[in-house]
Amino acid sequence: MAESKLCELSMEFSVDIINLVKYLKADHESVIANQIGRSGTSIGANIHEVQYAQGKKDFISKLEIALKEASETGYWLELAYRTNYIDKKFCLINVPHFELCSFPLAERQKRIKMIIKLQTGGRGMKKSEMKELARKAIETKALCYVEFKYDYYYLHHFPIKISDRLFLGAKHDDFLLDGFEIRRFCDMTKIKLNDDKRNEILKAEGIVDALTVPDIDLNDWHSVFISLQKTRKNIIVEKESLDDDEWKFAIGYIEKVLKNKILFKHFDADGIWQDELLEIPFSQITTVKFGSRYVEVFSRYV
Repeated sequence: MAESKLCELSMEFSVDIINLVKYLKADHESVIANQIGRSGTSIGANIHEVQYAQGKKDFISKLEIALKEASETGYWLELAYRTNYIDKKFCLINVPHFELCSFPLAERQKRIKMIIKLQTGGRGMKKSEMKELARKAIETKALCYVEFKYDYYYLHHFPIKISDRLFLGAKHDDFLLDGFEIRRFCDMTKIKLNDDKRNEILKAEGIVDALTVPDIDLNDWHSVFISLQKTRKNIIVEKESLDDDEWKFAIGYIEKVLKNKILFKHFDADGIWQDELLEIPFSQITTVKFGSRYVEVFSRYV
C-alpha cells in the first residue's frame, strides 16, 4: 500500500512541479525553473521505475536516488521562495497542492521522503537503542521526539513506562499535557531526547512535576485492556496507517476483553452510541489513547 501511495504522491508532485516551472519561466526565470523541473520530476520517474526493479538492491538504489532528488528539489524550492519568485498567494491560486512556509508542494516532498526512508529500511535506530533512550527519559522525566512508521511527523511524548512490546507516553502539546498514549515498539522508528529551551520552560511551568504514572499493566494488549476496563472511562483505539483506506478509529469503552480481541461499545462523530459492538483484534491495534482533552470533553456530552 505504501508503494501505491508513493506513486500517487510523486505523480501529483510532478504535476505541481510542471505548473511551477511554467509559472517561473513566464516570469523570465529559467535557472531555478530548469533545476526544479529536472530534480522535481526525476523523483516520480525513479519511484515508478521501482515497480520493475531487478531485485532488492536495485529497488533500494532507485528509491535512494529519488530521495536525493527530493532533497535537491527542497533546496531549489526554498531558493525560489527566498528570492520572491513564489509566495503564498501564488501557491493558493495556481498550485492547489502547495505548503512549505504555507505552500504544500514542499509538504508533499516531505511525505515522499518519509515513505522512501521506510521503504528502504532507513529506520535508523535499533529496538534496543530506542528502549534505552526511553528508559533514560523516564528516569530524567525528559521530553522526547518520537517517530512511528505510520505517521509522517514526529510526536512529543514524555515516556512514562515501557515493556518489551509497548510504550506508554504522556502526550505533550504546546506546554500542556494532553492525556496518555500506548503504542507498539515494533512501530517506532526513532526516539530522541529533546534538548532545546522547552525543557527549561516545562520545568519552570511545573509541567514536569505534574507527570503521573497510570496504573496500566503493559505486558501486552490483553493486560492493557484489562487495566483500562477497570477505569470505566472512554478511550480511543486506533489502527494508524499511511494509507487512509487502512486507518481505523473508534472511541468508546471496553465491553469485554477476550483472549485475542476486545468487544468495544462506541459512539460516532455525532456522539450517538452504536448498537452493534465492535470486535477489534489485538493484531489490528497500533495505538490506544486515554485521558486526552478530546476524549474527556466529548465523553461529557454523550
